[in-house]
Amino acid sequence: MEVKPQALEWIFSNACGQKFTPSADNLNASDDHIADDTAFKQALVQQARDWCKSQQLPPRAKIFIEALTKEFDTTDPYNLAYYQLSYLV
Repeated sequence: MEVKPQALEWIFSNACGQKFTPSADNLNASDDHIADDTAFKQALVQQARDWCKSQQLPPRAKIFIEALTKEFDTTDPYNLAYYQLSYLV
């Protein structure tokens, strides 16, 4: 489970005005892994929110986000309201 890459993907998705669905490649579908899924999603929300608050993203990622925001004419992909646990399917 890679929290940082998926947090970046979530911000990229918001910069494009698209819905984000986290990848569950490393999670099993059985009931005993639901807690692992929740912990991963909570970590994903926290990482995305941390980056949005600080805007201390990797430099190339920040440039890419700015370009996506301009190309797709979206507003503030760093808005913390976009990064809630309830938004993750």
